[in-house]
This record gives sequence, C-alpha cells and structure tokens, in this order.
Amino acid sequence: MGLTKRNADYMFRFNSEIEKSKLSVEKKAEAVNQMVQELLEGQKSGKTAKGMYGSVQERVDYVVNGPAKSWC
Repeated sequence: MGLTKRNADYMFRFNSEIEKSKLSVEKKAEAVNQMVQELLEGQKSGKTAKGMYGSVQERVDYVVNGPAKSWC
C-alpha cells in the first residue's frame, strides 16, 4: 500500500522545499523516510499529512530548526 494522492503530493512539495535547506543528505532522507512511515500508518485511520504535520512550510521549519521552544 502506498501513499494517498494527497499525501504523495504533500511529500512531493515537502521534498522540493527541504532540498532548499542546508540539512545534510542523510538528515533529509531520515526525515522523509520517517514521515512516509508515519503517513502510511496514519492513513489506516484516515489521517492526512496536513492534519499530522500542518503546512509544508511548518513541517520544513520543524525539521530544519527542531521543535519550537516555549518560554514557560
């Protein structure tokens, strides 16, 4: 079973954006592989990439910069 059309499109756009970052090839591949596995699992219960990760840009920011730091 592969990704749905929408999730595949999300990953295509994510790949395009993450390529513009300065992350190493290994880090990029690791992020993509992890996301694909999570999406395949999430699809079983109807989850979408956008629902799981937010916008493509939000996910790129998260992967490149790590989780947002809270000041609490």
